[in-house]
Amino acid sequence: MIKLIVTDLDGTLMNADLEVADADARMLREAAGQGVQICIASGRLYPDIRMIMDRVGVKAYGISQNGSAVYTREGEQVDASHFPADRASDLFEIVSKREIVFFVCCSDETIRLHKSTDASRPYEERLLSPAVHQADIGREIRSGQVKPCKFSLFGDMEKLLSFREELMEKYAGSVEAVISDHDCMDLMPAGISKGIGLARLLKELGLKHDEAACVGDSYNDLPMFALTPHSFAMIKSQDEVKAGAGHTTSSVAEMVTAVLEHNRSRRGNEAVEAQV
Repeated sequence: MIKLIVTDLDGTLMNADLEVADADARMLREAAGQGVQICIASGRLYPDIRMIMDRVGVKAYGISQNGSAVYTREGEQVDASHFPADRASDLFEIVSKREIVFFVCCSDETIRLHKSTDASRPYEERLLSPAVHQADIGREIRSGQVKPCKFSLFGDMEKLLSFREELMEKYAGSVEAVISDHDCMDLMPAGISKGIGLARLLKELGLKHDEAACVGDSYNDLPMFALTPHSFAMIKSQDEVKAGAGHTTSSVAEMVTAVLEHNRSRRGNEAVEAQV
C-alpha cells in the first residue's frame, strides 16, 4: 500500500503563475481523506510550502530547500543542514564575482539578496516569500550569523552549466550543483538532496520506501525517484528526468488517481487472499 504521496511544487503542483490547479488540489484532499499522508518537497522555503498547503486545504509534511530541512505536519523541524561558514563564505565570494543573479537561501528559512537590481527583479517576482535585502550579507555569512543552506543561481543555462564545471573542479565532494528549473542551478552541501530528505521522513514515519509515491519535473527530483518504484515524472520533463522515474504523468491529479487505484487493487487482492 502507498501511504505517502510526495509532490514537487514548481512545474508540478504549481504552474508558472504560482497557481495550483483545482483538480490537483481536489485529488490531494481525496487522498488525505483516504488516509494517505501528503508531503510537499521543494527547493522553496518552508513558509512557501505552508502557503501552498493552505491553498490545497491539507496538512502536509514538508521537505524544504531541496532536502535541507524536513518538517512534520505541525511545522516541527525534525532535520536540518547548512554549509559550514568557511565553505559558504568561499562560495559567496566566488559567485559574487560573476555577473549572475543569485539568492542566498538560509537555515532560518529566509532568502537573502545583496541588493535588488533590474536583473534580479524578474526572479524576485517568482518568489512566494519576499527576499530580504541585506547589503552586508557577505560579512554576516563570514561571521556565521547567516547560515546558507543553498545558493540559487539564475540565468542562461549554458553559462550556469559552464560555471558548474568550474565549481565541481574546485569543490568536488563538498558541493552539489543541481538543476532545479530551466534557468536555475542550486548549490548545496554535498550529500543533501530531496532524496535524502525523503529518506529521513520515511524513517521518521516508519515507512518502507515502496510505501511512498513521488512526482516531480526536474533534475533535483531524481534522488526522490531513485527511492521508490512509485515515482512519476511530469510528461513535459526533460528526457533524462523522465528516464529516472518509473512512470510519467500529465498532472498531479492523474498521479494521485493512479496511487489510489493501486491501493484499491492491493486491498482487493488482500481481501481475496484472506478468503482463501
